[in-house]
Amino acid sequence: MKKINIKQATQSDIPVLESILLNTVNWLNEMGQPLWGAEDVKWSALSKKHQISDFYIACMDGVPSGCMAIIEYDPFFWPDIEKGESLFMHKLAVTKTARKTGVANALVNFFKEQGRARGVGIIRLDTHVWRSKTRAFYERHGFVSVGVKVCESDPRKNTALYTYTLLDTTKPIKALMETDRLILREMAQDDYPALAAILQDEQTMYAWESAFSDAETQEWLDRNLRRYTEDGFGFWAVVLKSSGDMIGQCGITWQDVEGERVPEIGYLFNCAYWHNGYATEAAAACKEYAFDTLGFKEIFSIVRSTNIAAKDVAIRNGMIIRNRIVKHYRGVDMPHFVLSAKNPPELLKMDDFFTTQATAYDEYMLNNVAGFPKGCAELANHIPDGVQMLLDLGCGTGLELEEIFKWNPDVQVTGIDLTQAMLDRLYEKYNDKQITLICVSFIGYDFGCEKYDCVISFEAMHHFTHEEKLALYKNIYRALKPGGRYVEGDYMVETQDEEDRLSAKKKEYRAAQNIPDGELYHFDTPCTVENQIKLFTDAGFNGAEKVWREANTTIIIGEKL
Repeated sequence: MKKINIKQATQSDIPVLESILLNTVNWLNEMGQPLWGAEDVKWSALSKKHQISDFYIACMDGVPSGCMAIIEYDPFFWPDIEKGESLFMHKLAVTKTARKTGVANALVNFFKEQGRARGVGIIRLDTHVWRSKTRAFYERHGFVSVGVKVCESDPRKNTALYTYTLLDTTKPIKALMETDRLILREMAQDDYPALAAILQDEQTMYAWESAFSDAETQEWLDRNLRRYTEDGFGFWAVVLKSSGDMIGQCGITWQDVEGERVPEIGYLFNCAYWHNGYATEAAAACKEYAFDTLGFKEIFSIVRSTNIAAKDVAIRNGMIIRNRIVKHYRGVDMPHFVLSAKNPPELLKMDDFFTTQATAYDEYMLNNVAGFPKGCAELANHIPDGVQMLLDLGCGTGLELEEIFKWNPDVQVTGIDLTQAMLDRLYEKYNDKQITLICVSFIGYDFGCEKYDCVISFEAMHHFTHEEKLALYKNIYRALKPGGRYVEGDYMVETQDEEDRLSAKKKEYRAAQNIPDGELYHFDTPCTVENQIKLFTDAGFNGAEKVWREANTTIIIGEKL
């Protein structure tokens, strides 16, 4: 995910500012949608109306990619608004290469933050009436059209005026649930504009075949308000802590599945906030609430088959596909997946679990597992120079191989994983490399004797008992050539109490399902770093040590003399 930073411009940024604006002028002209002239965006023209401190520049991964001006007084478009009562945005611009990357969203959200920081209740902006896509973009952000400034001499310059009322974040919000970044609370009538920005947006509502009308939006809100009273739950407003904005809705509602009434977790977010993990975070909170507060033994998500992103959220929320049904909506037959999670959790065979995870695996690991992205890169740094034969255990979709192939594109890799769906995705990425893929459980598999220069595993070993790991590590030691190295990156916990708690849970769940010993079922049972190092040493490795750790993602290495 690209990193976007926004800073206030200084005199030295004038050439950068001109470059961003001119780039925008040029690509809008290419599209046949001229907005400003090239002369209009030179500082000699801009400085007649603006100070350099009015401008803010957005950089994406360090590259200047967008800008805007924020001013405190705009007598031309808003003559009745006194100075200091509001903030006004002008000259929002994004470079051609930064389109649809989140830069424009970041600038608008920053504009809102500036409004709150400066203590104004309403912020304002304007755009040409005929710019339908730009207007829809602002409306997705909750801005409300309040009028049009008419240009008598040139109707093409008629300007739509928009306002956004800022939530008073000094007033406490009664939260039903709270996560690291979000608050889930009951909706109220005041949330109608934010809800309309979601339900009336074609992009957000693509899985519904069409956006809602004003009447349908109000009906949706009214139905949820009734649910709070009649059911004790419903769709809740999802509020971003950092801004106080309602960015989506997520909650629990009763749904019919082939004649059976079931509780469902549903989620629908303003598309301006997609791809940040908010839906996954909110849905996980709702699942915990469903089990711990409402006492449900099973919770569902019912997702249209074409809505891959929503299905992936459900899978990341620990749900399993149970069924496939067809819903009929607005005259359209819509196939849906029925997914559910149970309490206590239903353990799946290891292969079955990772088969269900395959499509969502990369996005989930990179965006939701602390330390995972950096750990992938760090793992490659601990592979010795000159390695020709590399064994990757639990290779999955091959996320850790990207950095390794950058470092040594000619290395010969043998990848072992028990899930064919994961190996298929790995092969799609690296079919041009020297790679042999074997679909088998590496527990008990003979890797050969003194065959590999290096063995690696990444996020693959935290499912096994001490006894299973010790036998596996001895097998790895045997497979390494003298002087070879084993590099393990894995989920490891801080304390023995945490390790013991997870191990006891695993035994409890296996016993509840009558799972025989020796059969591989998915449940995380990470060790402490100290126990991992001891297992390395007991298996024969020399100099076993922790070389890197971020959050619970840890890298340990051991040498074969």
